[in-house]
Amino acid sequence: MHYKTHGYLVHIHQQTVIHNGQRKNIRPKTFSLLIKFLENPYQVLSKQELLTSIWDDVEVQEQVLFQTITELRQVFAGDLVIKTHPRKGYAWVAPVELIAPETEKRSFFKAMLVRLKLWRYPLTAITIVLLLMNISFIYSSYWKSASTVQGEAGESSGSLVILPVENQIKDNDHQWVYLGAMDQLVSSLHSNAKIAVMDTDYVLEILRNADLLSQKSSDKIARIFQVSGAGLIVETQLSGASHQYQLKYTLHFKNTAKRGVIFQSNVNEALNKLSDKIASYTGQDVKHLVKGEHSDFANELMVRALEFSEQGNHLAASKVYQGLLQIEPDNIVARRLIADTYMEMHQLSAAEKHLWYAEQIAQQEHSPELVKIYYLLSYIDYIHGDLEQAKAKIATANQFATEHNDWLYRGFIAQLNAKIAIQTQDYQIAQQSLESALSYYEVMQCPVGKSNTLLEMSFLAHLQEKKAQTQEYFARASQIINQHQLTILQPRLSWFSEKVNINHQFDKIL
Repeated sequence: MHYKTHGYLVHIHQQTVIHNGQRKNIRPKTFSLLIKFLENPYQVLSKQELLTSIWDDVEVQEQVLFQTITELRQVFAGDLVIKTHPRKGYAWVAPVELIAPETEKRSFFKAMLVRLKLWRYPLTAITIVLLLMNISFIYSSYWKSASTVQGEAGESSGSLVILPVENQIKDNDHQWVYLGAMDQLVSSLHSNAKIAVMDTDYVLEILRNADLLSQKSSDKIARIFQVSGAGLIVETQLSGASHQYQLKYTLHFKNTAKRGVIFQSNVNEALNKLSDKIASYTGQDVKHLVKGEHSDFANELMVRALEFSEQGNHLAASKVYQGLLQIEPDNIVARRLIADTYMEMHQLSAAEKHLWYAEQIAQQEHSPELVKIYYLLSYIDYIHGDLEQAKAKIATANQFATEHNDWLYRGFIAQLNAKIAIQTQDYQIAQQSLESALSYYEVMQCPVGKSNTLLEMSFLAHLQEKKAQTQEYFARASQIINQHQLTILQPRLSWFSEKVNINHQFDKIL
């Protein structure tokens, strides 16, 4: 669908303006204002109506509207397309023509009739046209419903990725913002049956694996969409000073973006407002942090420890976590992360000690961290070979994961359950568990989870000497890894290839 006006072609969904074959650059808000005018040609639209409809997500002054009107006039080479009505508003005064898909459909039907020479047989022609129109209606209805899924309140799906907050305030009081503010947003937005909120540490892992932690460019967002399966990516920047904060945000959907700024005297209140704005598009439940609460990531030492972990220096990370826990002994996330660090260093007893300490605190708060704590405890049992204890803890972890709609850890748990079943040669349970994991990752549209699970299904089929299935699962995994350029998984792909004696050429099967 597009508009024609004053010799210009305006593509609605592509958000582009074309004149004489040349594409005109135009800002998103300026384009939204243009569409508002084209939808209401020759009507006088008041300044207030334009401000509230175009800048519905942020309070702006009239000067912003004046500037945007000027930009729009410049796009149309200064021609008289917008008329100012003093004290009343503005009107679009150039002729507007809406070119709908039906025009193209009629051309299609006509071409079909000519090609088939059905014009000689009127009754047959009418029957064919009605049939084609019915098919076209079903087709267009399907795509119309599909296109509304993304961007409307309560209809988003896939994963929600909230990036670390870019902090422009360079003082000691705001060093917590980078991860702390990010985690506050993550914690306030609850996963549901349609959308999964990615945990703070998992987002950092995605960024690290894709080598994107230090990258600042538009390519970064495209790459995150590619490797994470996200349906929505939230990018934020905090600036200003105490009692005069500005929280700029961009909500990146796959085909569009929503931008705005929140002015607030308190950082927590600004984050609460942003979580409400995000939920207006995703339909999620929101739980604001109340005054006095804080994110477990709201500490500079946490950032430093995570940086050491990212560098693979687990010993240094563990020492920083120890220092942090001396200051905040009840920091559940720090307890879990130091346990994870000890597991990387094969110090399982030290890891287990911290996990049980964290479990007691998490039980009192009914924290979502219980999912991860019991998952790690079950993994330690699995490493020790105590499979019955591992299964008992897996059941507890899965109970909490189901309760909190934690699709990521439901996938992890199902994969661990499959590992245990393979150890006991219960291949039917292993297959069922991996199929469950695949379905959970499908909810998140997570390519890493899906490809890993498919590789494990390939290996399971290999153990059962099912050659066709071995090749099929491997091919599907290989296709996802190549399609999403998951370079971090290429070594794993090669390892599985050698393990099950599959040539990489099998990835061309699908």
